Amino acid sequence: NPKKSPELERYSAMALAFYTVVCFALFMEPGLSLLHSVDQKLATNLTDETARVQILSMGRVGSCFTLELFAQSGYPTLFEPLGGIIEGSGTLGVTPVESLTCLYTCDPCSSSALNEEALQDRQDYCDTLSDQTKPLVIKDIRMLDPEGFVALPLEVRTKTKFILLLRDPRGVWESLMPYYTWAIHSIPLICEELYLEASTVPRLRQIVGDENVLVASFEEWSQDLEGYVAKLMNHVNGSVSQSVLEYIADKADPAAATRWLEAVSESDLTEIEVDENCKKYMEIAGYKTGPESTDYSALTNLVTLPLSDERMIRLRQDYDIARLVLVGAK
Repeated sequence: NPKKSPELERYSAMALAFYTVVCFALFMEPGLSLLHSVDQKLATNLTDETARVQILSMGRVGSCFTLELFAQSGYPTLFEPLGGIIEGSGTLGVTPVESLTCLYTCDPCSSSALNEEALQDRQDYCDTLSDQTKPLVIKDIRMLDPEGFVALPLEVRTKTKFILLLRDPRGVWESLMPYYTWAIHSIPLICEELYLEASTVPRLRQIVGDENVLVASFEEWSQDLEGYVAKLMNHVNGSVSQSVLEYIADKADPAAATRWLEAVSESDLTEIEVDENCKKYMEIAGYKTGPESTDYSALTNLVTLPLSDERMIRLRQDYDIARLVLVGAK
């Protein structure tokens, strides 16, 4: 090839730099990309009466119990609507736009957007929309990729309340120990999922706003169920009902938070505490090791922690890396 002139080389370098910056911006901020844009019709059916509550979890952190608290309070619910579609196929899944449309609006959607049971429950809700006085509460077992919410119009995102559930990985493992056949029955996988779940918090806060995100740690709310119900209802602008207070009257189990101390073997505890993902997760979330391992009095509030805090910056960096791997594997 003939040698390029200095001027041509300079312009080529500038063009390459510009292209790189644009591609990086579009990739890291999918809301700016045509690949992630969504028709504004997503917002057409969303009113104050059709707002959603999204419970985000990775399994064995109290998500089913939390969903039941809403059900006992008279809220319509969707149980694992992505089961068999997104959930079970990966840790941090990319939710198709058609699934988001189904979950967050009452617009028509295809039969492949949600699983069959969830489609019927969602249709029942939409058919009685004019009579509904409470938002639809959705529970998922895999951490939804927050970038998917960028595709939703701002008015949709600001009318959705998110509840992110966390738990000590040693407690998660104790709860999972009897379920040998479950795909998640793996200490490395638990550690990976918990840290990925935590790493999504900075981006989720940026996308939907701090006021729409509640992070609830099992070790805190399991000690005060009535207080937990009050916190949940306050987050979704609801009120505590007598029916849910009666439901939790005999459900208190404060010892559940520390049962792992006697149930989990020393070898399993060591495997958890030396796992790199669990170490990072426990450090950021405030879970301790050693003599103070059951001291849960100073857990980190990942919503009130400034995004400029080095821990938040580290979470966002690791989240971006996880997305690079995720998208690259598609």
